[in-house]
Amino acid sequence: YWGYGFATEAAKGLIEFIKLKNNSVKINAEHSIENKASENVLKKLGFEFIRYSKMYSISKKEEVITKKYILK
Repeated sequence: YWGYGFATEAAKGLIEFIKLKNNSVKINAEHSIENKASENVLKKLGFEFIRYSKMYSISKKEEVITKKYILK
């Protein structure tokens, strides 16, 4: 069901819940640079790109380059 907006809607609900509990919190997110769908979801939600980073991928069994974001 990729492309139907489910990830965006689920993340919106989670963000609303978090902000109800603590409005001043900053939310961080990260995705592999290869995952354009995740990048699109984060941009739709208003996340701002911070920097590139590296993370170990369990599925690939190697280090991958990621993009880090913040939602203020």
